[in-house]
Amino acid sequence: MLFEIRGKSLNDNSFSRYTDQGEAWYTTFNDKISEGDTVIKRVGELNFYIHKRDTVLRYSFECNREVYD
Repeated sequence: MLFEIRGKSLNDNSFSRYTDQGEAWYTTFNDKISEGDTVIKRVGELNFYIHKRDTVLRYSFECNREVYD
């Protein structure tokens, strides 16, 4: 499954594109992301955030039914 996000980088406002072949755990949230959302995955953090207009969705890394924050 191809995971692709395109938009402006929050770091320097430049155009940014990220793709993954579906091997990273956060690619399973592809169906939760809509145009206009802000997606944040910080290096070294195990949380993945989707900022919507009025809501922030936070997903933690889970492996073998154990949740890591």
